[in-house]
Amino acid sequence: MKKRKYTYVQKWGSYDLGTIVSVGTTIEEIIDYAEKSGTTKKNIKYLKKYKEELRKVMKYAGFFQNLPNGNLIWLKTYRHNPYFYQKLVHELFHAVYSCLGKERRMMEEDEAMAYQQEFLFSEISKKLYDHFKIN
Repeated sequence: MKKRKYTYVQKWGSYDLGTIVSVGTTIEEIIDYAEKSGTTKKNIKYLKKYKEELRKVMKYAGFFQNLPNGNLIWLKTYRHNPYFYQKLVHELFHAVYSCLGKERRMMEEDEAMAYQQEFLFSEISKKLYDHFKIN
């Protein structure tokens, strides 16, 4: 069986955005990944500054957090079941609504936001399934 932890950066395709997707990790592991993966210094500084606040929300099944340059989706654990995918869709809604709807002022572009959520869900769910599948 593969490890129950995984962190990577998911690119947004046609938008110049990136999301740190992290499953089953601690805030320290996310910061360590950010430092080793070339994440911007602003993001690393933000993660360190709000480490305790982020640790507190890690008691929930997942969360979305804007970062100075990109964002973070954290999920407590991976399970190949409807509940996990419901949580992923929930957090992706926050990401798309925040990054495209609010920041890029695309609130009236509901079809573009729906396609982006579909793209991210497809890419992330495939990567997580491939990483966590039992051989």
